[in-house]
Amino acid sequence: MITLILAELAKLKETLTAIHINRLVEEAFKLDTVRDDAFMMLRDLIYVYRKSKNESKQEAFLLLWNVIEKLGTTLYGDGYTEQLGKLAALFLEFDKKESIAAMNELNIYPFYEDLKTAEANFISVYNQKLDNDTQKNYSTIKETRAGLSPLIKDLLPTLRVLFALLIKAVTWAELL
Repeated sequence: MITLILAELAKLKETLTAIHINRLVEEAFKLDTVRDDAFMMLRDLIYVYRKSKNESKQEAFLLLWNVIEKLGTTLYGDGYTEQLGKLAALFLEFDKKESIAAMNELNIYPFYEDLKTAEANFISVYNQKLDNDTQKNYSTIKETRAGLSPLIKDLLPTLRVLFALLIKAVTWAELL
């Protein structure tokens, strides 16, 4: 079992090394940060209007905020794939006429455009990274984890028993 675990750990090291070398990983990370910042900026600008005394601004806030709340005010913390899906849903809602009018009412439409641009830039590099990954001769982290997880799961109960015996045993002879 130890040999299998060491082999899987070697694959993981190879994968992590290859990913680290891949410039697209770093670029995707940077663009994800830009996208996260653009989302937080838009979210926060909408939230500013939560206590507006102006009725039309309050209505605009409620329309937009309900979408943000439904998809998650902290969606930037989700993984890449989940974030892509949530932002796609946000764009579907925010591209509607009433949402555009609401953003214009709050003078925040340019920040929405910034988010869409940040998302498009991220998707472009992320897709390049995925294409690049499929052409490489190394496992993905997900594939490596799938191979390593069952082995570690099997090893843990064995280690628990061994440690329990070692704590009770005074010498190796007693253990045997």
